Amino acid sequence: MTTTRKTSTRNRRKTATPAKPRRDIAQEVTDRVLAAMEAGTVPWRPQYCVAGGDEMPTNHATGKAYRGANVLLLWIAAGIANHNNNRWLTYRQAEAAGGQVRRGEKGTSIVFFGAAEDKRTETPEGEPAKLFRYAKFYTVFNVAQVDGLDLSGFEPSERFEWEPIEGAERMVDGFLGRDGAPRLIYGRGTPRYSPAIDLVTLPPREHWENGPAFYQTLLHEIVHSTGHATRLNRPGIAEADRRDKVKYATEEMVAELGAAMLTARVGLMAPAVAEAASYLAGWVELLKGDKHFFMRAASAAQKAADLVAGDAGGS
Repeated sequence: MTTTRKTSTRNRRKTATPAKPRRDIAQEVTDRVLAAMEAGTVPWRPQYCVAGGDEMPTNHATGKAYRGANVLLLWIAAGIANHNNNRWLTYRQAEAAGGQVRRGEKGTSIVFFGAAEDKRTETPEGEPAKLFRYAKFYTVFNVAQVDGLDLSGFEPSERFEWEPIEGAERMVDGFLGRDGAPRLIYGRGTPRYSPAIDLVTLPPREHWENGPAFYQTLLHEIVHSTGHATRLNRPGIAEADRRDKVKYATEEMVAELGAAMLTARVGLMAPAVAEAASYLAGWVELLKGDKHFFMRAASAAQKAADLVAGDAGGS
């Protein structure tokens, strides 16, 4: 009698594909800023000047200005690649606009901040779903890297000194003319914002050699004033203590970034100034010690710039 042995088939486990390590967005952003600083450049100084008087990096497809840390990341990228245009777009946006990213061109990673419904927790009936916020990288290309785009009206123009000043004056007057705004007095010593009396003081305008340097300084002090307890209540101003080096350095970076964003909006090429250069070493030390330092400062600077300019548009 022949016995037939049944062979048992074991379920073979599928070998799981190793998950890709998550990119550390804060660290990557910090590393890019650090690299620019250690190369001796001030990353919040745009390297180009465009027609229309607006230096803010802008999405060419939507017309929306980039915001926060993305402004600085795109300024850095433009400086490294020597792009002379402030317009950017994704690969798909380039195709949709009839363009084609040139073979071999390398895109720039910037950060998208989003929110999605948190399905891990149950939401009681009648209450809005809980959201969790996330950040991820996506890639954009400068229009200089794309063939076939219609760039009429967006050609680079010559650098200028005092023009345009009308937009800057209107922005400053608009902010200082609001109820509860800080006071501004010319003719006193060094540029300064005094939180205790909510006062911005500057030397006479003749103290500066050109418009960009003047407006950069004025807006730097005005951005400081947005931190007052009655406005954005930033620790570096509302709880000012010069002995706290981290708070002080953070507030100075907020003021520098905020002023750069505001001068860019009105098309002024703000030059590197001695005060900014003197802070570089301290900022480099803080960036190396805290990967979130720059992202926090850029976010605070964006809020300050929005408050001064009177809007919160962009992407």
